[in-house]
Amino acid sequence: MRQTIQIADRSSVADPVADLEDGDGAMAVDVVAEAVAYAAGLVCLASAGALKGSAIISYHDYFQFSLKELAFSPPSCGIPFAELDRTRITAVSALDKAVDCGKCIKVTNTDDILKSTYVLVVDTGGAGLDLSEQAFGKLFDVSLGRASAKWEPADNLHCSGIWKPGTPTVEVPYQTLTPRHEIAQAEFSTPPVL
Repeated sequence: MRQTIQIADRSSVADPVADLEDGDGAMAVDVVAEAVAYAAGLVCLASAGALKGSAIISYHDYFQFSLKELAFSPPSCGIPFAELDRTRITAVSALDKAVDCGKCIKVTNTDDILKSTYVLVVDTGGAGLDLSEQAFGKLFDVSLGRASAKWEPADNLHCSGIWKPGTPTVEVPYQTLTPRHEIAQAEFSTPPVL
């Protein structure tokens, strides 16, 4: 049951909940729940299916801290920053760590669909997505800070070379971290040279 309720003068409604009862006496909780669900959907279109969506996205400066400092704070997927090309990674707001970690996504500028880039999902955060500053810069003017984009899953071959397991780019103490979820090594193999 859907109802449109307009109240011009709140003092004329003695019991607004009672006024929402239908003929069977059932409360119109469904109407309220539907309105809340609709509003939540408008806030972030990306919440259902984190690796496919569209929203206003932002960027993160993954180089603001040294690898030594980052060794004690790996991204939520557990992949050490020292093993990542930090110019091609992203955080996802509705990340499902059991499924999404280590996946490749294609991100496209919705105002200029000829501008797209591939990034590896390694962290939780952002509004929809929180791209590395360099990846964001391939799509938009970084001075914007936020911009409209869409994203979708992509073949992991597009993200080869972003994560190099076991080969830290710099010697970092306490670098014995492992991913919290198993990610198949084959997903990140280099394509054969033809």
